[in-house]
Amino acid sequence: MENKIFVFSLFRETEKTAIRFYGHPGIKAVVKAICQVENGPVYELYLHGQASYMAYRLNTHELDFGDVHFDKSATRTLTLTNVGSVPLDYHFLNLNNNNNNQQEFAQIDVEPELGICAPFTSTIITIKFLPNLPEIFEKIIFLQIAHFQPDEIRLIGTGMFCRLEINLPRYITENSPEEKFFEQIKEKIDEKNLQQHQLDKLVVQNYVQKSIEINPQLVQSIEQQPSIRLSNVSLTTSTSSSTKRSISSKSIPILPDYLLDFDYVILGTVRQQIINIKNPINNNITFHIDRLAYKNTGFSFDCDHVKNLPPGETIKITITFDPRGANLELGPVECRVPVEVRSF
Repeated sequence: MENKIFVFSLFRETEKTAIRFYGHPGIKAVVKAICQVENGPVYELYLHGQASYMAYRLNTHELDFGDVHFDKSATRTLTLTNVGSVPLDYHFLNLNNNNNNQQEFAQIDVEPELGICAPFTSTIITIKFLPNLPEIFEKIIFLQIAHFQPDEIRLIGTGMFCRLEINLPRYITENSPEEKFFEQIKEKIDEKNLQQHQLDKLVVQNYVQKSIEINPQLVQSIEQQPSIRLSNVSLTTSTSSSTKRSISSKSIPILPDYLLDFDYVILGTVRQQIINIKNPINNNITFHIDRLAYKNTGFSFDCDHVKNLPPGETIKITITFDPRGANLELGPVECRVPVEVRSF
């Protein structure tokens, strides 16, 4: 033992010490803890602590998307503000659950769906709504923030489509889908109270549903579809040849025809009729009448393009039938004229 130069002593294992901070309301503490090692050095440990409440604000609990074209999307924002000094985690709970089966086509996209809101900052959450069907939309989603009860966020909007109202009767052929829809509406509503938009809405809904049955991925890409092709105005007289309906290559719904009947017109005379075209939606609309469809038929329009017709406004258009000017022979004449409507 006396000849040994170095002597090793066994070190004790590491001692773990828990330091707890009791966050009393409004407390902010800075202390120095001193660790005295027996027969050894003194160690100093600085401790900082602050107690703060968790609190936040939402700028709204309801987002109104208004009228949204059924194949377009609308965007609204929700602002989450952290008014405390503690970071807040958040996430949405039920984005994929619809309130009822009628809204199974509507899509809601939230960005970001989850995250952390730093102290004394605001996080802007973007919510995008794509109706996919022309119908009233309402959905409740829940935003979970930290340990608090989930916040209820109400989303409302109306899927709509561009359309015109013309003071003419609808022309519905037998055994057509339109006739079926017309009968469905008459079962629920007196024919005197039947409104044009009810029939048009069923036609567009049927178009979307059939399109999705054929191509299920359409519900994810419908926003890229072209604007809707609206009703044709069917012009008929009791005098001369017929022209075929021009068909657009675009895959868009076509609403039931309107019928304007000139009755019997004596060859060599000219007859005119005035129709009223109203914008029944809440946005300006632009529409144009296909000139090629009535070329050389004897029919003509004094105005075939209207731009930015305001909501609720009505415009008068004069339609002229001149059989001699078009070198028509005796006999019935029928012409279907497409009218394409766009909203801006």
